[in-house]
Amino acid sequence: MNTPWADRFVNLNPSTIALRCRVSPSVLSDLDKLPDQAAAICLERQLEQIFIATPQVQRILQKLVETAQGYSLDAYPNSKVFLERLYNGWERSALPAICLTGLAGVGKSALLHALKRCFESTVLIDAGHGHRLPLQTYWYQAVRQHKNEAALLRQFLVGTDLHSSSFQPNDSINKDKDQIKNVSKAVEIAKSRAYRNGLGLIGIDELQFLSQSAIANTAVTKALLAMTYLGPPLLFSSNYDMVHRLKKRGQQDRDRLLCSPIVVQHEKLICEEDHQVLFTYLSECVRVSGGILAFNVSETVKPLHEMTFGLRRKMLTLFRLAYLRARSQKRFDVKFTDIEWAYHSMEYSTHRDDVEELQKITLGLRSNRNDLKCPFDLEESEIRQERAALQIRRQEAISQSAVLESLTPSEREIVAAKTRNEHQHPSTIPATSTKPKIHRTVRVTEESLAAGEEWLFENNSSKYNG
Repeated sequence: MNTPWADRFVNLNPSTIALRCRVSPSVLSDLDKLPDQAAAICLERQLEQIFIATPQVQRILQKLVETAQGYSLDAYPNSKVFLERLYNGWERSALPAICLTGLAGVGKSALLHALKRCFESTVLIDAGHGHRLPLQTYWYQAVRQHKNEAALLRQFLVGTDLHSSSFQPNDSINKDKDQIKNVSKAVEIAKSRAYRNGLGLIGIDELQFLSQSAIANTAVTKALLAMTYLGPPLLFSSNYDMVHRLKKRGQQDRDRLLCSPIVVQHEKLICEEDHQVLFTYLSECVRVSGGILAFNVSETVKPLHEMTFGLRRKMLTLFRLAYLRARSQKRFDVKFTDIEWAYHSMEYSTHRDDVEELQKITLGLRSNRNDLKCPFDLEESEIRQERAALQIRRQEAISQSAVLESLTPSEREIVAAKTRNEHQHPSTIPATSTKPKIHRTVRVTEESLAAGEEWLFENNSSKYNG
């Protein structure tokens, strides 16, 4: 049976979802007319807007759309049942929350915003018997300044206070929203509002702002549980560190909050598809930059992944720092050498520490950083594949380092000059070039490779290991 609550999902196939959620910002121009810092910030902010759904993100979005669809078919089967439940209430047990987790900077917030773009804007529908009511598929809120569940519920009531020409059941909140102090009363009003608006999914983000007190775990748990009682499935975003803390809660809280996890993983470089995903994103960054990012994209994919662990927030930080470096040298384009400089810079040191620690964890080495460890068990096959790929890249790097150490000073200068020329003028490099003769004085063995890998981590060097 066709209903407005069901029809809103009809055309949401994977290709439509990918198209709706994509954001392609306009090309930047005239940044050379701005002061250095202002221009760098503008570059970073413009690149932040780029959103191209990767295969992983497409799968997650499709799952969330289907979750909202399944709930809607159950909650709003037809106009007759809808109006009965609207006036008389609909009692059902709270659904388990969906925990969306991942490393900081992996793109969880961007995914939640993309989900919002997947759905049509709120409209008024004919709900039957002269009822013109709003149809709102997804409600999203970043917590930020909200300190407890009462404040979060009040914000929900504000965000769902949409025009309705004929129905306001027990909705006294309209007259004085900010005076609602009783959480139980707020939950009942919010539950009625959620049903009236035909909500299919509720999204909560930035939960770390609820965790700044000595009773952080309790505050977060109470806020999330309150939102599960509103009816629609609750989707909440959380970094690894907070999930580790929530796992220490009682079994009843873990059942409600952590039994439906979705892990947004960092971008990996295991297969050709992974390489293409990052190539596509970097190509879009180059386009949007309007010529500011002037590196060879194909040659930059692998080393940039090594510098950032596939985390786009760190990539954008590197681009901003590299642009400031170029500006300090009276240039307005970013070469790969500028990115290398940015990686070694003091400003990037915290990110660099994270990247090196994440590589240690991937290789199975010991780490005390719970904020970097996934709190859920990942597929063992994926772990083995990523570990093997990283080991190969590390052994290549160690081998290359050993070879460079064996060169004479004049040969090192030839290699360094060639590398600079390749990054600065990639289009002019001949298809074949004469390689300098290498005199090997250091024999590279399996034992020396393993020893070199261990040395790199033990010394926690800031040197780029890509």
